[in-house]
Amino acid sequence: MFKKNAIAVQELAKEFMGLNTGEKVETIKYYSNTLNLSVGTISKAIKEIETDKGVKLEKKGHLGTFLVLQDYKKLWSLSGLKNIICVMPLPYLKRYEGLASGIKKSMGDNLYFAYMRGAGTRIKFLESDNYHCAILSKLAAIEYIKENRQIKIAFEFGKKTYMGEHVIVHRGEPIRKIGIDRNSKDHEILTKMNFQKNENCEFIDINYSEIMSLLKEKKIDAAIWNLDNLNEAKLDVPYIKIKEDEYTKLLEEAVIVIKKENMWLENYLKKVLNKKNIIKHQNEVIKGDVIPTY
Repeated sequence: MFKKNAIAVQELAKEFMGLNTGEKVETIKYYSNTLNLSVGTISKAIKEIETDKGVKLEKKGHLGTFLVLQDYKKLWSLSGLKNIICVMPLPYLKRYEGLASGIKKSMGDNLYFAYMRGAGTRIKFLESDNYHCAILSKLAAIEYIKENRQIKIAFEFGKKTYMGEHVIVHRGEPIRKIGIDRNSKDHEILTKMNFQKNENCEFIDINYSEIMSLLKEKKIDAAIWNLDNLNEAKLDVPYIKIKEDEYTKLLEEAVIVIKKENMWLENYLKKVLNKKNIIKHQNEVIKGDVIPTY
């Protein structure tokens, strides 16, 4: 019985974290059905959360029950959650380091990062419940949502928070063998957009991190690359700037995605993340004015 009561409190605490003040709360019967717990257990758990001042509820007769106040710190402790683990790209660029550092500063000790290259891989592990959320470009997130993956965008950071400008790095003319990393939704889309109409081009499957070595070994003639990489590595490589359009703008914006069912996490992130402060911190890291900590 104690175990069922504890489960009810934890699950309801997460449910209440997913609501905004003023919103209508679902009925006890609804929670009983969705959580597969008795009406008595649900009723007792709600009273316990109210007693602990995690929430304040107000009954309005036939209109139902509404959330008047919520204490996120108290709900967090009642939810049984210890940490949020967010998977993001390998922090090999200052832009990524600055983003991670800014998010960590906003969320504090409740957040930990895992690092994994390839948006497709990050989504796979998110859907398998290995992580609570993932950082992608907005372009990749939109494309995966179109594929009916069970994810949604929970938080958007704004322009150039994920990547800077993109360029075509090359060995010179002629350009025929084009490197494409199909594990990166961003790289695949941008590469096809810029080269698919050229019938003389052949796509060569590569790992994004190996572009420079593959160019040097003459295994590819060109590939899409991030200008941040060139600038930070101080490489003297010929490149052509890609004209900015709606796709590149989406690619340059960082977003956090979650599983659709985790509404509590979306609401929590929107409560604790300060977009303005995170962007300011990220830019300070990029300029070298602040040492990143994440």
